[in-house]
Amino acid sequence: MLLSAGKLQADAWYHLWLLAAVPLYRCAVLRLYLFWLELEIALQLFSYLFDFIKYRRPSSLHTYSPRFWGFTLFVMLFSLLVCRQAGPWILLMAAAGLFTFVECLLIKCVLPMWQHDVPSLRAALRLRAAKLDLPD
Repeated sequence: MLLSAGKLQADAWYHLWLLAAVPLYRCAVLRLYLFWLELEIALQLFSYLFDFIKYRRPSSLHTYSPRFWGFTLFVMLFSLLVCRQAGPWILLMAAAGLFTFVECLLIKCVLPMWQHDVPSLRAALRLRAAKLDLPD
C-alpha cells in the first residue's frame, strides 16, 4: 500500500522539516537542545514504524495532545526565527512531544485493531471494552 500525503500527520512532518532547516539559520542556539530535537524526530519515526508493524498503515488517531504539540512547535519556531532565541519554548515543545508520543503509543497498544478518530486514552479504553464486551 502506497502512502499518500493525506494519511501522514502532515503538521508534524511540516514542523519537523522546518526544524531540520533551522540549523542552517540558528545553529549555535540549537546545539544546546540537540538531544531534545533528535529525540522528537526519533520518536516520530518510531511511531510510524510501530503503526506499520501493527496496522500495516499509518494511524489516524486525531487525539488532543498532538494539537497542543503542534502549537508548541509553532511557538518555539516563531521564537527562534523571529526573536532569535529558543528560551523555554523548546523544552516545552519537547515535553509536549514526549507526552504526545506516550499517549498515542498507549492508545495504539490498547486498541485491538486499527481505529480512527480516537480523541484520548479514555476513549480508547472505552472502545476496547465495547469491542471485547467488557464492563467499563
